Amino acid sequence: MICADADNGKIQWRYDMIKELQVHPYREWCIYRVAPLSSPLVIGNLVFAVTGNGVDDEDKLVSPKAPSFIALDKRTGKLAWQSNFPGENIIQGQWSSPTFADQSGTAQVIFAGGDCVIYSFAPETGKLLWKCDCLPTRTKRGGNVIENYIVGTPVVLGDKLYVGLGLAPAHPLPTRWSYFLCLDITKKGDVSLKSYDAKAALNSGSALVWAFGGPIEPRPEKGRRALFGRTLSTAAVHDGLIYITEEGGYLHCFDAATGRRFWEYDLVASVVGSPYWVDGRVFVGTEDGSLMIFAHGRTAKLLATIDIDEEIYTTPVAVNGTLYVATRSKLFAIGSR
Repeated sequence: MICADADNGKIQWRYDMIKELQVHPYREWCIYRVAPLSSPLVIGNLVFAVTGNGVDDEDKLVSPKAPSFIALDKRTGKLAWQSNFPGENIIQGQWSSPTFADQSGTAQVIFAGGDCVIYSFAPETGKLLWKCDCLPTRTKRGGNVIENYIVGTPVVLGDKLYVGLGLAPAHPLPTRWSYFLCLDITKKGDVSLKSYDAKAALNSGSALVWAFGGPIEPRPEKGRRALFGRTLSTAAVHDGLIYITEEGGYLHCFDAATGRRFWEYDLVASVVGSPYWVDGRVFVGTEDGSLMIFAHGRTAKLLATIDIDEEIYTTPVAVNGTLYVATRSKLFAIGSR
C-alpha cells in the first residue's frame, strides 16, 4: 500500500504486505487476469485494507498464518492491528472491500472474508464484535466441488447489510445457484446462518433477515433452473429498492425490507461490474460492451442501450453531471450536449 501527496504525487510512505506480513496474493488464472483487488477504507486516522491472501496455482494456501485484514496509521503507515481471520479457511482468494457502519453510536468496520464469513471489528482496536458464516453447510476442500464466497462489497444501510455470494470471474467450476442476503448488523457474537430460511427456528440467533436464491423447485424442463446465480457485484440500494446483477447476465430488483423480488431482466451478456444508481436511473455495463440504462422503480423499464463496442468490466461512476465508463482499454465520459 502506498500513500502519496495528492498535490504533487510525492510518496509519503509505503507498506509492503508481502514482505512485512508474508501475504501470498491469490494468483488469478481466469481470462480477466485479475488478482484480488479491493479499495482501502479510511476512517479517522486509520486506513483499512484487505491483503488478498489466498491460494496459489495449485490451489494450495501458501501462507495460512498471514493476516487477511489490516489497519494502518494513515499518517505514518505503521501497522495498528491485524486479523488472521479467516486463516487456513480461505476458499480461494479475497476481493471484497471493507465497509464502515455506525450503528446507534457503535462504529464497525466490516470485512467479508475469503471463507464466506463476514467479520465486524471495532475500528480502533480490532476487537471482534460479531461474525456471520454465510454458508450454512460446507464441503471438504479440493476436488471438483467449489462453494460460493463473497466477491462484491457488503452494503450497509441503517441496521441492515446486503451482500451476494459468487465466485471469481469465469470460474471453470461454476456453482449452479447462489444467494443474495440481508443481515442484521445489530447482533453480537457468532450470528452465523443455519439455513437460508430466515423463518426457521434454528435461525433465531442468526443475523439473517432474508435470503433470496437457490434452485427453482420443482425443477423446470426449460429455462432458468435457479432463482439467483453467482454474483461478482456490489448492490445498489436506494429508496427502499435494491439492484444486484448476476455474472450470468441478469439484473434483479428487490424490496430492501422484505427481499421480495419485483423484477428480473435478462441482459443477454455477462456482468463483472456492479449496477449504479444515479438521478433516478440504474446503469449496468455488460461484457459485450453495452451500457444499459433502466428507470428506477418497481417495474422493469429499459430506457436506453448505448453500444460502447468494447468489454465493460467496471462500474459506471457519475461526477458533476458526467458519467464515466471504463472499458478494457478506454475511458468514456458521457454527458449532455
